[in-house]
Formats: sequence, structure tokens, C-alpha cells
Amino acid sequence: MENVSDPSHIDFAHHKVTGRRDRAKPLPFKLESSGPWGFEGSNDGNPRISAKFIAPCYYINKIEIDTKLPIVGDQKWVIWICSFNVTMAPGKTRSIVCSARNFFQHAWDSLVAGELKLLVVPRWHEHWTSNKVYDSDMIVLQGQKKIFLSKSNEGIEDIHKQYTNITFTPTQADRFVLAFRNWLRLHGQSQPEWFGASGRQPLPSTYLSREQMLDRFDQHARVLLMQLRIVIAGAAILFTAIVYALHELGKNFIYVDYVHAEIELKANDLIELNK
Repeated sequence: MENVSDPSHIDFAHHKVTGRRDRAKPLPFKLESSGPWGFEGSNDGNPRISAKFIAPCYYINKIEIDTKLPIVGDQKWVIWICSFNVTMAPGKTRSIVCSARNFFQHAWDSLVAGELKLLVVPRWHEHWTSNKVYDSDMIVLQGQKKIFLSKSNEGIEDIHKQYTNITFTPTQADRFVLAFRNWLRLHGQSQPEWFGASGRQPLPSTYLSREQMLDRFDQHARVLLMQLRIVIAGAAILFTAIVYALHELGKNFIYVDYVHAEIELKANDLIELNK
């Protein structure tokens, strides 16, 4: 949630992936409204970023870019990035992200390092490259989590309350990050209400290696395997039903024994019942 609240980190943490350090610029955000429901705000300038956090886990970023292209002239490019960040256990989050844009929407159009290149880029490839964004975020968050844990061991109970003392957040670009930490402290009880003893388990970031943290099979496929098991189970039931139906249907082409008198008997019983 902190990362999606901080568009200014993109040019630095995701250099030559989705941003460029030489293009970084101040983003003076203003918080326009906030409350138990969440918060929203924006900045003035180009690009203009409008952000909205809807508690407890939905975040929307709308990015508007005024640009001028040869032949077509002035254009307003709009990018939507919406994310659900669902807490699963301490140190584990399921991030569901969707995005949309009103420019270069065809599969063969790709904007790479500010240059339009005609390439055949299927959607699945775009999904693969987005993993690089999560990889760079993952290592940053792992280091931050270790720092927070050490502060907790020093006796600081509420990290969110002391957040500005622990971290360096001096600019207006940090407004939404601070707004989220503030919401979490005031309205979110500083953390989710964990079930059972999960709150006492060691955090993954404290014992997982870099290779384990960036294991994409573990990040993606475990969810897919669960879904796959459900699909396979459903397919097995359907297949069994089809086989049984075909077996019964096949009897009509081989041999089906019956006693005509019994059929008449059953018919007469039905007539008596109806009376």
C-alpha cells in the first residue's frame, strides 16, 4: 500500500523498467479529503496524478499526461492503475492489479524508453515484464521491514505513530504515504486483526533469502495451483457424469431387458395414486 501511495519512487526504484531517474521531478501532492473511508488527493502539473485510497485495501491512481505528437497534435494520455492489496498473513500480501490506458492500445504498439517502436508484444509478455516491478519493490520492502522490526525490538510499539521519526519523508511527494500510515494508525488499528497465532509467527522478510523472495513460482503458481485443483475436481465430476450418461445411453444400442407386465403394473399403480 505504501508503494502504490508513492508514485515518486517509480523513476528511482524502477529505473529503466517503468521509469527513468533522469526524468524524475518534484510531485507536490495535496491531500484533499480524508477520513475512516480513506483519503484522496492530487498534484498540479504534467503529469497530473489523482490518487484515491478506499479503505481497507483498494487504491486508484489516475495519471494524465499532456503531450504533443507529430501529425495528430495535442494529446491527453490517461493511465489508470487500480490495485487491491489483500493481507493474507503477517508479511504476506496478495496484490491484484489492473491497468488501462487510452493510447497505444494495440498489441503491436509499445512505448519503450520514450520511443514508439512497432513490436509484436502479446499481453502475457507485458505481465511477465511487470514482475520486474514487484521484484525491485520486494527487496526494498524486505529491508524496510527488517528496520521496522529492529525498532520494535528497541521498544517502539507503534511503528506507524513514529513513522516520520524512523523514515525520511521530507517532501510533498510523501503526502500519500504519510496519509496511509495515519489512516492505518487511526482507523486500521495499526494492523489487520490476525486470526489464531499468526501474529506471533516470524515475518518472511526476516528469514527468506533474496532468491526465495523473488521466486515467481511461489508468488504466482501457488494461487494458480489452488484454482487448478478446483477446476480439475470439477472436471473430474463432470467427466464421471458424462461417462455414466454415455454408458446408460449405450445400452440402447446393445440389449435392454424389461418385463412388459411390470411396466403395466407401474402404470396402474400411478393411476390408483392419482385417484
